[in-house]
This record gives sequence, structure tokens and C-alpha cells, in this order.
Amino acid sequence: MSKWFRYILFASALVMSNGVGTWGQQNKIDSLLTVLKTAKEDTNKVNALNALGREIMYNNPDTSIILSREALMLSEKLSVSGNEAIAKAGKKGIASSFSNLGNYFGLKNDYPEAINYYLKGLKIDEELKNNIGIAMRYNNIGFVYQSQGDYSKSLDYYFKALKGLEELKVQNTEKTLINIGTVYCCISDYTKALTYYFKAL
Repeated sequence: MSKWFRYILFASALVMSNGVGTWGQQNKIDSLLTVLKTAKEDTNKVNALNALGREIMYNNPDTSIILSREALMLSEKLSVSGNEAIAKAGKKGIASSFSNLGNYFGLKNDYPEAINYYLKGLKIDEELKNNIGIAMRYNNIGFVYQSQGDYSKSLDYYFKALKGLEELKVQNTEKTLINIGTVYCCISDYTKALTYYFKAL
């Protein structure tokens, strides 16, 4: 699989998962920059930094990495607060920042670093018992393995993600079902590919 094709696959998956679009994007960016100018060192700033990173990641993943690392540092400070609610929000910010960093390194085709950050995010989500986050991290890791052509590991993680989502009775499992179908398509098991595509449909 060529480097360019892997990039397109990775970018497409992130578009589907994050709903990234161009309409009104500049307004969002301007709005987030305005928030950051006056933001206090709290979870609102963490959320704004991470949101801004996601908005610009396709045009400038390096800047997105800088923003998420700043969000990560602030989240780590918040996570040791004596206030339980603030500490929990800080940990959520850490998991979100790790996940975003995984996305950005994936876009740069640095797959070992992408998996490294997804696994770090997964660990925090497990500590928080954030089952939706766990399923998302499994899906992300599965996609990185798929991008590298390791279809066996990819399916392992996709099926973990699907199981988690089904146990939570989450309705929107389409993305994971499509990912599973695509892996089966890549290994020429078209019957199974169609089975999962039709489930997604």
C-alpha cells in the first residue's frame, strides 16, 4: 500500500469520525482563537486548544500537535487538583489530548507514535471507566494497523470496539462496521465484507 494511499485512508477515517467539513470552518477557528485569548487555565482552555487542533489538522498537523501538547500539559496540572471534579475533568482532557495526538501522528504516517498515543489515551479511559472512549480508542488503533496492512491486528481491535459499542447499546456503530467490511475487502473476503457493509447500511 503506497504512502499516499495510506494517508487518504487515514484522513477519510478521521473525516467520518469527526465530521470535519470546510463550511464555516474559518468562523470556528476565529471563534476558538478569540476564546483562547482570554481563557483561564481551566478545562475550557483545554477544550478550546483541542478543538482548534482538530479544525486545522488537515492543513497543519504540526501546529495541531503543538496545540494538543499544550492542552495535555494543562490537563496534567488540572488532574492533580484537590478538587475531585476538576481532577476528573483534567484526566478526561489528558485522554482527549492523547487521542488527538494519535490522529495527528497518523496523518503524518508516523504509525508507531500514533499507536503509542492511542494506547496512552486508552489507559486513561480505562481508569475513568469511559467505555465510549475505550471503544473509540480500539477503533483508532484498529485503523492504524489497517493502514499498515496488519489486517489481523486491525480486525482484533475493530471487533473489540464493536463489542464495546454493542454492550453499551450505542446505535451509531456504522463507522466500525464499515471499517471491518473494508478490512475484509482488503483481504479479498468479499462475502464477509458485504455482510458488514450491509449491517452498516
